[in-house]
Amino acid sequence: MFPEIRIVSRWGNRLICTLGALFAAASTALLLYYVVSGWGAASLVDRALQMCLLVGIVVSLGFIGIGLDNLKRLRT
Repeated sequence: MFPEIRIVSRWGNRLICTLGALFAAASTALLLYYVVSGWGAASLVDRALQMCLLVGIVVSLGFIGIGLDNLKRLRT
């Protein structure tokens, strides 16, 4: 499902998962704040920035998936 990015150390994979979760939480909180605070006056630039935050959330979920996938491979 995810591209094969091999990180051999368990510590490195846990770090990628942790940073991915942190980035996902921060991006989600920032997106929710951004949408709530500027809902009525959202311009095209605001929508573009919101789309960038959504892409950031997807990328961070990808980091979490890659880290978890690597951790599963290390266990077998």
